[in-house]
Amino acid sequence: MMTNKKKIRFPKRELNSWLRKHSTWDDQEWKDLIEELNQSGFETWVGSPEARNQVGLYLETNRR
Repeated sequence: MMTNKKKIRFPKRELNSWLRKHSTWDDQEWKDLIEELNQSGFETWVGSPEARNQVGLYLETNRR
């Protein structure tokens, strides 16, 4: 059975914008970011530990 679920893009723009304000972050800021992404329709990218690891890796790789 095929699903009509649209692939949700990786939240690159949102993460880049967040990184402009955060060169470091603590556990609460991380949780707030995850919640914000979830509320913004990126639940695919925060709904599992594996997906959150992808977000975390992006942030660590692109932090200034």
